[in-house]
Amino acid sequence: METLLSRAVNQTDVGWPFGTNGLKPGGSYMKNHTSTVSFVYQENTIPTPWPWLLVSFAISFAVASWGYYSTLKQRHEAKGENTRARITLVVLVLTTIRSIATFILAIKAYMSPLRYPANSAIAALFISALSSALDCGLLPARYYGFVFKRLAQLNAWITFAALVMMFALPFVRREFEYGRFTIAGGHCPVAVTNCPYHPLLIGCPNDYDTLSEKERASFWGATVSPLQGLNLANSIISPMEVAIVVLAAVVGGYIAVSGFRLIGRTQEMVEYIWNWREESERKKNREQEANSEELYFVGSLKREKPKAPIRRDASAFIILAILLFTAVSVPIHAYEEAHPKSIIIVDGIGPPDKPKLSTDGPTFRSEFLNFSGENANATSWSDCYPLTAPASKDGFISAWIELQKKDPLTFLAML
Repeated sequence: METLLSRAVNQTDVGWPFGTNGLKPGGSYMKNHTSTVSFVYQENTIPTPWPWLLVSFAISFAVASWGYYSTLKQRHEAKGENTRARITLVVLVLTTIRSIATFILAIKAYMSPLRYPANSAIAALFISALSSALDCGLLPARYYGFVFKRLAQLNAWITFAALVMMFALPFVRREFEYGRFTIAGGHCPVAVTNCPYHPLLIGCPNDYDTLSEKERASFWGATVSPLQGLNLANSIISPMEVAIVVLAAVVGGYIAVSGFRLIGRTQEMVEYIWNWREESERKKNREQEANSEELYFVGSLKREKPKAPIRRDASAFIILAILLFTAVSVPIHAYEEAHPKSIIIVDGIGPPDKPKLSTDGPTFRSEFLNFSGENANATSWSDCYPLTAPASKDGFISAWIELQKKDPLTFLAML
């Protein structure tokens, strides 16, 4: 709780949706109790805008679609083979750039991140990287298909590592940080379940900075908000993103088993890359001698049945998986970013003091109804502020892009 609503945002540093959006009148005691307190995103925890997420899924879908088309053609049609091979290599370069950038972003998430990428976008990239690996495995020998196949497999492994890292992050940090909110502005704010009816003390606690959220709320006789580090009370984006990682691992395992042997020995991969000229020439000679398409590289030179049908089925499954990720992630992001959440904040000003009484006699109902929330000379006061989290139909994409300019890896990874 202490980390969820920590005052990590200075009201003068940034604007909405990361900083305060102006003065707010008191909501319960007196309207002239104004505060700059706001319920906002932290710069590095704002969710990926759904339009950008949709573009990321579209790129992964395009890669997977090309892999499906290419696996249908490469084993059966010689016409256009050179063009298909060139496009496959271009797709491989694109996937390599995205995979490396994603892996670096995942590492940064454990250090001092500028952002947290969406797990669902990484999952789609991982699945599309598998499609690229399937496609590269069918490249002709003159295009050094066995070398590019290993590179494509390495891309899949790198992306999978990033996926695992992002999956483990909430458990390492003990909270979901993707889409998390914080408090900006104010003097001594704290999130509570309900506005205290008649606090015995007003103003700010003397040791506010060292108190826990529960102790801060108790100062005003309030109950701390049930918001937790998992952020389940505000958004389902974070747990949904973690669930998609699990689904991606299952889908990726199916593709790896049914499509090709993704788990190859590292030593063999290094040997192929190191001796690619000799291996390519040896493969070419054996293909000419056999005059058959049954020879195929899967860790060693040996006779196998053509693998296009199996690879075709795996590629089709890849397309369906990416469509599934898109259908789940994009609508949830769009809904959560457009529909604000509400929270009640208690804030105050001045040293702690007892509230002034409207009468000197016994406390009657009118005493509660006329409670001002301030001391006798109005130098200290407290009040409640019902706040709404930032909301945008486009997910604050303009502010988000400006923030991502600090780290170009976002644009290289396209997620």
